[in-house]
Amino acid sequence: MMTNEQANELFKEYRKTGDKKIRNKLVENYMYIAEILAKKFAGRGVEYDDLLQVASEALILGVEKFDPDLGNQFTTYVTPTITGMIKNYFRDYSRSVRLPRRIYTLGAKIKNETNEYYKEHGVKPTVKQLAEKLGAECVIVIGRKAVLYRRSKRKDITHIELN
Repeated sequence: MMTNEQANELFKEYRKTGDKKIRNKLVENYMYIAEILAKKFAGRGVEYDDLLQVASEALILGVEKFDPDLGNQFTTYVTPTITGMIKNYFRDYSRSVRLPRRIYTLGAKIKNETNEYYKEHGVKPTVKQLAEKLGAECVIVIGRKAVLYRRSKRKDITHIELN
């Protein structure tokens, strides 16, 4: 285990040279962070080995992008990066039916727009108001569920069910 000063010197050298041996040495030094975070999310329907692989990939990306001249410690920088990639992995791969990422993105837009409208007006928007705001082409209400349709660039139809 190297000190922060030693690690920062290696980071600076890696940023100058791009030497993979230096990168690998830094990854090996900080691999314990990936292991800790992978263990934190273990037991939630995804194998530990898969989580460790995702965490390791995030660690490598963090090593490649970290700039020690900004004054942050690497551990402070890389922990949210690894956590975010693990959460994205759960979002994208832990369902039995895999939905395209654009569905998740549209769902997040709907949620954000609903919250913004509520803050501004004090009530939740109607499905029609959401459809207009998000540029949807069609809204179908089935029972208590509303389905928001919009055409994607590939000319197929994307839909999200709203409660």
